[in-house]
Amino acid sequence: MRNYLKMLLSACIASIMLISCQTSSGPLLKGTAKFLRGTEFAINYTEDGNIFTIRPYYFRLDEEGNFEFDTLMVAESGDYEIMVGNEVYGVHLEKGKTTVMNIIETNPGEYACTFSGDNAGVSELMSIAYPSYDLYRYSTMSDDNGTPEIFMERLNKAHENVCSKLN
Repeated sequence: MRNYLKMLLSACIASIMLISCQTSSGPLLKGTAKFLRGTEFAINYTEDGNIFTIRPYYFRLDEEGNFEFDTLMVAESGDYEIMVGNEVYGVHLEKGKTTVMNIIETNPGEYACTFSGDNAGVSELMSIAYPSYDLYRYSTMSDDNGTPEIFMERLNKAHENVCSKLN
């Protein structure tokens, strides 16, 4: 019984030390968001890498429109989807680095998004690629009544746009 208590106490102390040694070097993602009206603004992430456990984290904006996303919520690095209203953006995040995202709603439902800081270039490219290859845009489940030919034309234009940014 005494050995069991010693082992339990040792495990508790080790756990406390491990948790206390984890340091955050700041947020992975921060920035400002200015919307004309109430707009849902979230990042989709999974703590274990399983796509079936993806869930949104809704950003809380302060009175100036600033937001932050904590480093302890994601793996070492990864690509994440940002949802702003009905628009999709991408961002690449790495622990120990901070990406800055600034988004402004220019007209109802239209947004201008810029990135700076760490991984800005990768995040800009992902923000072009994510909506370009969003399955919903090329599906009869979408709100428009597009035909397969219209969807294929859209996909080809989006693909050309992404390829031009890679060059």
